[in-house]
Amino acid sequence: MRDAKRIRPWWIEADYSYEIDRLVGPGWLLVGDALRFVDPVFSTGVDVAMFSANYAFDAIDAVLRGGQDEHVALKEYARQVGDGVQAWHDLISLFYKLRNLFTAFAVRRRFRERVIRILQGNLYMPDSLDRARKMIQLMEESFQKITSDPENLLRPGALIPDITKHVREAAIVGGTPP
Repeated sequence: MRDAKRIRPWWIEADYSYEIDRLVGPGWLLVGDALRFVDPVFSTGVDVAMFSANYAFDAIDAVLRGGQDEHVALKEYARQVGDGVQAWHDLISLFYKLRNLFTAFAVRRRFRERVIRILQGNLYMPDSLDRARKMIQLMEESFQKITSDPENLLRPGALIPDITKHVREAAIVGGTPP
C-alpha cells in the first residue's frame, strides 16, 4: 500500500449494483454475486447464489454426463439466469423509484399474492419469470401515470411540505421559519 496511488477522486457510491457483460465462456461460467449484484436490502444475492449454482450444476452435468454441446448448455444457463436477475433488478429499481407505489400494490388484495410470490424468489423459471414481468410492467405503467400527474399524491416528494415557501413567508412577516 505504500506505493499505491489513487486513480480517481473520492466519491459517494449510492448504487451498489453491478452487471457483468459475459456470464459464460469456454470452460467457465459465473455464479452468484460474481455474475451480478442487485441489492443488499432484498437479499437477492441469496436467491441469485442458490439458483445460479443449481442451474450451473444442471448445465455442467448436461455437458459432462449428457453429452450436450458446451456452448449450447452455457448459453441456456446465461439466458435463464440473466433473465431472472434482470427481473430482480427491474423490480427493485421500481421499489426505489417509488416506494409508495410498491407498497400500494403489496397491500392491495388484488395484487398481494403476486407481489409476495415475486419476492419469494426464483424468478428464473418460466412461470415465475412471466408472473414477475407482468407485475413489473403493471407497476412501471402505474409509475409513469403517477409521475406525469403533478397532482398525484403518490408522486415522489408530493407529501413533503415546501419548506422554502414557509421560509419566504416567515421572512416577509419577520417571523421565524418552522
